[in-house]
Amino acid sequence: VSQSRYLGITTYIKLSDLDKVLSVPNYRCLTIAHRDDDATKIFKKIKFAFDHLPSHAARFKTKYDSTSKLEIKDLDSLAEVSVSARSQTYDRVHISETAQFSNEALEETVTGTFPAVPKNGQIIVESTARGFGYFYDLWKDAKKGKNEWHQVFYNWNYEPIYKLKPPYRFDIEPAYKNRADEYGLNPN
Repeated sequence: VSQSRYLGITTYIKLSDLDKVLSVPNYRCLTIAHRDDDATKIFKKIKFAFDHLPSHAARFKTKYDSTSKLEIKDLDSLAEVSVSARSQTYDRVHISETAQFSNEALEETVTGTFPAVPKNGQIIVESTARGFGYFYDLWKDAKKGKNEWHQVFYNWNYEPIYKLKPPYRFDIEPAYKNRADEYGLNPN
């Protein structure tokens, strides 16, 4: 998933993780962040949603509840956020801001975590683009059909807060207008 900033992609994925953890027995979700403070922020999204479930959902008892892991007792399902992981099996792994990882950390994630996801599992590699590195290469290769990854791109212009109303009597040069029309950026 390539995205612009602040579109809520990570929040959406974490809410989907929580939904799975609360509804599928033995379901294990892992998110890997590139820094400890980001891992904490991401886990808070899961924890906030769990703590604010409607009162009828209070039946969910936790087996383990920390600053990085939430395990549901009766379902034995787990949502975890970390900066690395090895030797566990996860049904879904989400790598957040992949382009921000150091080469060493990314190598650890790819070799140590990806093989822990079963064939029917899901790996989500998400980031804002940087134009180089593993994420960029993965994206380019997917576009060329050189790997099994599926590209999903969330453009900045999908979000209304990123759009400005043009000034009164705004006149765009024809060459720019054609390009704007081609990419759906027409300000009208």
